[in-house]
Amino acid sequence: KNSNQATYYLGRRPKYGLCEGECNSDGDCEGDLICQQRRGNEVVVGCQGLGKFAWDYCRPADPSSNPTSSPTSGPSVTSDPSSNPTSSPTSGPSATSLDDSQ
Repeated sequence: KNSNQATYYLGRRPKYGLCEGECNSDGDCEGDLICQQRRGNEVVVGCQGLGKFAWDYCRPADPSSNPTSSPTSGPSVTSDPSSNPTSSPTSGPSATSLDDSQ
């Protein structure tokens, strides 16, 4: 079963998972999922397929629906600029491998 494939239940479950329905409110969905109310075959955000006509499905919440309660006043500085910058920069970012021998 594809975890993003719409799933249909004829009975009630305690909580519906991602792309499962028929939910009636956000409280019917697991964790931070929300219940998307539909009137027809609208696309369910984060799910594949059409599902059952007019059924409501649990889906991921919108990223902006749960902003941080304590934003910083500005960017944080993590280190001082290099005292020895290169005179010939690379054309793109370089990758560094992690050393796991320690």
